[in-house]
Amino acid sequence: MNKLLLALGILAIVVGSVFAAKWNLANAISTRAGTKDLADIAASLAPDDPQTRYAAAVVYDRTFDTADAERSLVEFQATVDSTPNNYIPWLSLAQAKIRSGDNEGAVQAAARALQLAPNYAAVHWLYGNLLFRNGSEKAMPHIRIAAEKDPKYRVPAISLAMNDSQGDIAKVRSLFGNSSDISAAIAQHYGLEKKFAESRSAWLEIAAEERRTSFVEQAKILASAAITGKQYRYASMLLEDAGQSFGKPGVVSDGGFESGVKARGAQVFEWQIADGAEPQIAISSSTKKSGANSLLLQFNTMEASGFRSVSQIVAVEPGNSYAFSAYYRSELKTAATIKFVITDATTGTVLASTASIAANSDWANISANFTVPSGIDGVTIAIARADCNASICPISGRVWLDDITLTK
Repeated sequence: MNKLLLALGILAIVVGSVFAAKWNLANAISTRAGTKDLADIAASLAPDDPQTRYAAAVVYDRTFDTADAERSLVEFQATVDSTPNNYIPWLSLAQAKIRSGDNEGAVQAAARALQLAPNYAAVHWLYGNLLFRNGSEKAMPHIRIAAEKDPKYRVPAISLAMNDSQGDIAKVRSLFGNSSDISAAIAQHYGLEKKFAESRSAWLEIAAEERRTSFVEQAKILASAAITGKQYRYASMLLEDAGQSFGKPGVVSDGGFESGVKARGAQVFEWQIADGAEPQIAISSSTKKSGANSLLLQFNTMEASGFRSVSQIVAVEPGNSYAFSAYYRSELKTAATIKFVITDATTGTVLASTASIAANSDWANISANFTVPSGIDGVTIAIARADCNASICPISGRVWLDDITLTK
């Protein structure tokens, strides 16, 4: 009898060891399962292991194949059956059911996830969105909670509420409150909608010091949207809030080229150098009117089409008049016309141009006056060459530029 019991004990140990080994192997495979074949092997080795079944569900869910989507649902369901008190599989099951078109099943799975994890933003976000799709009045409180708990949900939550209220900002404020975080999210929402006047109004509800400390990243995001929308004054203000020292309205940034110029990667409101080989462009420290530097343009070409301009966008006030001024020295050996041109930064319409740069061994001034059209808040200042109608348009020599200014 003792021998029999000993044999049974040894057998139990062996069986348990084999089972544990299979379970561990299945777990190890599942953590690296990037293909359906590996996922199948892991699931067959440990069909009751929730981690293995969940890994298989994720693999099949990623293929976007209809048959695989059905298999993925089976695996997600097996996972929640094996571990019914873990909110993550329930959340994944809800998302899978959304993709399969089972809206009711998705609501039920998300509701279970909410029971298990009532303090998680992702759960409130998914459950609130599902209720919103069903037209439930209970949706928005969950959307609000998600936005309160996780900043990444604030802008989409505001957008959802704005669409639901048909743009009634008072209703949105009554739901989300008047905190600076919400004002920033509202500003971003309007920026995405290209409603820049409304965006600016919401942004300015945040105290200036707070904008420049707590909302720097939001300022950068909004500035990018404003630049894309050609809202240069708003972009200038936002970039100042983000800590950028250049780009102030009505001011040429680094008009003396003391900070140099960038051949690549210049930001808006900095000097921009177009692609091309002519003219050669460099900073000169040996020849300057003031400060330490000037900008040197060296020409040696027979073709007008190869000219690359140097330009800068400046934010300005619509309807105001400005005076442009620049200083130059020139050793040009050509009759080609080189001058400064000021254009509408939105349409490219020429607003003014200076006289041509002439050969001059001493520093000379060129200037132009212009009025900004209504509705335009940005101009482009560029060094340009007049079009040449001949087949050969030679230009050679050097030009130095310095002390470029714009005054109201």
